[in-house]
Amino acid sequence: MGIKKLFNFKQPTISRQMEVSNKEYRYGGIIHQLQLDDFWHNLEGYEKMFIRNCAKWSFGGRVKGKDIDHPDSLAKTKRNVCRFLFGNAAWAYESKEYKLAEKLLAEVIHRSQNSCTLHRAYQKLMNIYDALDALDEVNEDLLQRCKRYCKEHINLAPVLFCESIKKEQVPPEIISFHMLKKILIDEDDIVGYESILSLEYQYHTGTFSNEENNLNKV
Repeated sequence: MGIKKLFNFKQPTISRQMEVSNKEYRYGGIIHQLQLDDFWHNLEGYEKMFIRNCAKWSFGGRVKGKDIDHPDSLAKTKRNVCRFLFGNAAWAYESKEYKLAEKLLAEVIHRSQNSCTLHRAYQKLMNIYDALDALDEVNEDLLQRCKRYCKEHINLAPVLFCESIKKEQVPPEIISFHMLKKILIDEDDIVGYESILSLEYQYHTGTFSNEENNLNKV
């Protein structure tokens, strides 16, 4: 089946909420090895402590908490940066530290160009939204971020489809289709809902068209 381009695939637009201009800080250990200095500097103190505390479980006692970022630390890891971030996001999610989990996953998206890695990160972000929605803790800011995540996730659809077909695999489920449809129904945006419904159908059937992606109109 021929696959025509439906979406204008772009790198995720997720950016850090605060960029650091002061480069005088210095970290060592795993944080510096993985070039996470800026990201680490922007975390809250309790968030850094949470990740340090996770080290003794994540690394089986081989790495102490202070070894994660202490300037004199020579600790190294064989994990790549996304695997490190994913691991800590999982710990944060299980501990209901949803704000930190979102930051870690957003950093994965910021750094990765791998469609499978991006897909996995967006799926996890939808899990966070579901958890907060169940707790009735979804505010307008989180809602808008969720819509942005959904749109970026859906933009990956043609790439995920093509890669799955090449591997003779079933294309993965994209939770963001369901999530965005639910949000649009709640907002009484019928036109937007029908647009996403159409894109979802095309993803499941592989009947992509040459039409411009109208996600920006949603």
